[in-house]
Amino acid sequence: MLPDGSGLDICNQIKSNPEITAPVIIMSATAKIDQMKNHCYPDDFIAKPFDLMKLVERINDLTTSNSLQE
Repeated sequence: MLPDGSGLDICNQIKSNPEITAPVIIMSATAKIDQMKNHCYPDDFIAKPFDLMKLVERINDLTTSNSLQE
C-alpha cells in the first residue's frame, strides 16, 4: 500500500545490494509469510496488528544476531 511501489520491491532492492547489511522485517496486514518467501527474503515477518513489545524483541534478536556474525 505504498504510494510508489511495494514493500516487496523495497525488500528486493535492499537484499540485492551487498553494501546494505541491515536486516529487513516486513509488516503486513494482508500478506502471509509464505507469500513473502516467494517474492523476497525478509529476515523476519510480522503480521498486523502486532504487539509492540514483540516487535522490539524481534528487532533486538535480529540486530544482536547480526552483530555477532560480523
